[in-house]
Amino acid sequence: MLESEAKSFLKNHLSDEFSLVPIKGDASLKQFLRVKNGDKSFIFMKSSSADEAERWVKSRDILESLKPNIAPKLIERKDSFFLLEDLSEQALQDCYNCGKTQVDALSHYNYCVKLLCLISKKTIQKKKRSSFEELPSFDPAFFLNELDVFFSNLFIFLDINPDQNIKDLLKKQSKELCDEIFTFPTSLQHRDFHSKNILIKDESIRVIDFQDLRWVPCLYDLVSLTEDSYVLLPVRLKASLKKIFYKKSGIKSEMTFKEFSHFYNLQAAQRSLKACGSFMKIYNEQSRADYLPYLVGCYQLALSSLEECASFSSLITFLKPLTQDLKGASQSKL
Repeated sequence: MLESEAKSFLKNHLSDEFSLVPIKGDASLKQFLRVKNGDKSFIFMKSSSADEAERWVKSRDILESLKPNIAPKLIERKDSFFLLEDLSEQALQDCYNCGKTQVDALSHYNYCVKLLCLISKKTIQKKKRSSFEELPSFDPAFFLNELDVFFSNLFIFLDINPDQNIKDLLKKQSKELCDEIFTFPTSLQHRDFHSKNILIKDESIRVIDFQDLRWVPCLYDLVSLTEDSYVLLPVRLKASLKKIFYKKSGIKSEMTFKEFSHFYNLQAAQRSLKACGSFMKIYNEQSRADYLPYLVGCYQLALSSLEECASFSSLITFLKPLTQDLKGASQSKL
């Protein structure tokens, strides 16, 4: 079905014969094919809905206005069908995990944080939204819903049913966590700025999967990069990247580094639990196990961040003893 739709769309835009190669998509419902056309290569993308297609275009245009040539070039579009620049298959994840290119990877990580600083300085604080006003904001209720998804899928994944009093306490602490996160300044955030969505083409950093660009607390993308589910960064590198962001993003004038670190840990905990919830939800609803290898590591990132926040002891007390159960359940489902 996808190939026939692609052929019908592409025959109006490519003069020579072309071939289609399936490629793995992301966790969204978008579908992709690599298009080989002589010595050229493109990406065919099909959005899952008209709304998603419009969000993708709007988000791409905004990113390009903030940093030209950061997003893939849009070559042709009809409704939910897109012909895009092929940004290559080398993701930052692959670059970092390959020992021969780790030096380059470290340089790329530094560049990524400086990019986040640039976007933060241009968009931080709601009063500076200007032409980006139309993009929606998230609020504590949205983040809390993401934690609700995490807990509901954790219970299904582990086949447990905690007492209602425990569920109420977890809900209470989750709400407190989300409310505190939203006392932090907001800016435009990619919302999935991790090593699988950062590609390297001709030694330049390019970004994909940006259709969820939103106004959220301004550390969201930083923790997505440094507390990545797919790449375990050394502690010293994470500390260095945090300091770069603190000094160059505009945050330094608003708070001490201690306060900044506290908010970093809050956002890292929420973001990591949200990712765990997504991984388990994909398995629970679709029987897809491709994200389970990352589940326990991501869970441990969330625990490490929570342990730096003394006021959320109930969450830690409940979650920490489940680590081995989660590891066993993940291994049995792979």
